[in-house]
Amino acid sequence: MANVDSVKKLVFEAARAAYEKGLISAFSGNVSARIPGMDLMVITPSGVHRRAMKLSDLVVVDFNGRVVEGYRKPSSEWRMHMSIYRAREDVGGVVHAHVPFALALSLAGFDINSSQLVEVKYVLRKIERVPPLPPGSEELALRVAQSIIGGVKVVLLECHGAVAVGKDPLEAEGYLEALEEAAKTELLRLMALKGQR
Repeated sequence: MANVDSVKKLVFEAARAAYEKGLISAFSGNVSARIPGMDLMVITPSGVHRRAMKLSDLVVVDFNGRVVEGYRKPSSEWRMHMSIYRAREDVGGVVHAHVPFALALSLAGFDINSSQLVEVKYVLRKIERVPPLPPGSEELALRVAQSIIGGVKVVLLECHGAVAVGKDPLEAEGYLEALEEAAKTELLRLMALKGQR
């Protein structure tokens, strides 16, 4: 398959970066990339420790969820990735992570969209939200795909995590880093305000 090796390398690099930044943990989070010109994507496997993951563990899946290359089980969130690629032709990479700081602020009822930070205003611009829905479900996949229409880069999944999209998985991972950096700063700001009382 054309370009599949280079696409696998991008997915591997983005997954490693997300793991090293603490955006995903050993068995949580998933990364994918569209194979250009085909209804196929490379996606991280289910149940493989991210530090131990090798290029050969990555799976090529068609947009119906059928494994066409690889011996591992694809991430249970393959439907969400596939729905995003169907909704946005410009998206080449998707990263889903459990982003602890952004998730904590969301669970506490704070809106990161209101932040005046550069990461939010100029990089992410608008953060969409999706209500709690079962992980891996068709319903979650469709809601996320609807939320990213119109150029949205990041979607917060309430009680779950976040999804970012980009021209490739490294760009998408960078948007999740920006989200988490904004969330950390917002949390510190709230703590400082509380300390002034």
